[in-house]
Amino acid sequence: MEQITEHHPIPSSASRFAASILTALVFVVALNLRAPLTSVGPLLPWIGASEHLNATMQGLLGSLPILAFAVVSPMVHRAAERLGIERTVLAAMAFLTIGIVIRSTCGTTGLWVGTLVIGCSIAVGNVLVPAIVKRDHPGRTSLATGIYSACMTGMAAFASAATLPLSDAIGWRGTLGIWAVPAGIVTLL
Repeated sequence: MEQITEHHPIPSSASRFAASILTALVFVVALNLRAPLTSVGPLLPWIGASEHLNATMQGLLGSLPILAFAVVSPMVHRAAERLGIERTVLAAMAFLTIGIVIRSTCGTTGLWVGTLVIGCSIAVGNVLVPAIVKRDHPGRTSLATGIYSACMTGMAAFASAATLPLSDAIGWRGTLGIWAVPAGIVTLL
C-alpha cells in the first residue's frame, strides 16, 4: 500500500516578505486609532475660545467620537461581510484621513463633522483590527494583541504629550491636522 503524503508548498521569500509587510501594516493602523482623539483634550481651551464653544459644547466635542463608537461598532461586521475585512479597514483609514483634514481646515462646522467622521472611522478600526490580529496570528494571539495594544496606547500617550508643544509651533488646527499625515501614509500603503 502506497503512503499518501500531503504536499505543503514552502512559502517563497517574496510571499513571506509580503506577509510580514501586511502584519506590520496592521500594527501601523493601530498607531492611528487613538492619536486623533487624545490630541483634542489638551487643546479644548483654545478650541473653545477660537470657536466660541462653552464648556458643555467642548465636552460634547470630546465625547462625540465615543458616541460614534457606540452607534457604528454594531454595524461594522455587516460592512466587513460585504466589502471584505481588509477593504473595510482601508475605507476606514481613508475616511479617518479625510475626517482629520475636515476637522482641522473647515471651520466650526468642519470641526464637528470631521470629529464625527473620525469617531466613525476609528470605530471600524476598533472592531476589525483586533479581528485581523486574531485571524492572522492564531498561535500567537496574546503576543499580537499585546503589540496591537501597545501601538495604540503608546501613540495615544505620544499624541497627548506632543499636543501642546506642537500647538505652540503650528496652532491648534495644525496640531489636529498633523495626524492626517500618518493616517494618509497608512492608507496609501
